[in-house]
Amino acid sequence: MSKVTKLATTGLPSAESDVALVVLSALKSELIIPLDGLVNREEELKRLTKDLQKTKEDLEFVTNKLSRPDFIAKAPEALVTKEKAKQADFEKRVVELTAALQKLQKKK
Repeated sequence: MSKVTKLATTGLPSAESDVALVVLSALKSELIIPLDGLVNREEELKRLTKDLQKTKEDLEFVTNKLSRPDFIAKAPEALVTKEKAKQADFEKRVVELTAALQKLQKKK
């Protein structure tokens, strides 16, 4: 990752503008980047759709694993906790990807 030497604010993009929101959790900050003219909308739709499908598959796999009583009974508690965290992460990601797809589809 590059070192940022200068950061300037220019105000928020207009409501019609596509934006990307990058959350910098270590800095507890958000970075909003206008994407107009920078992103191929069709390619981004394909990428997001593919990512959403994969995330849903991962979520289903983890959910099925956690729904098996034998897994819960035999697995170490740390592993069960780890799988529950994965499940929560996948659920959050599905919501985020779905929202991003809906936003891009509205802009067509």
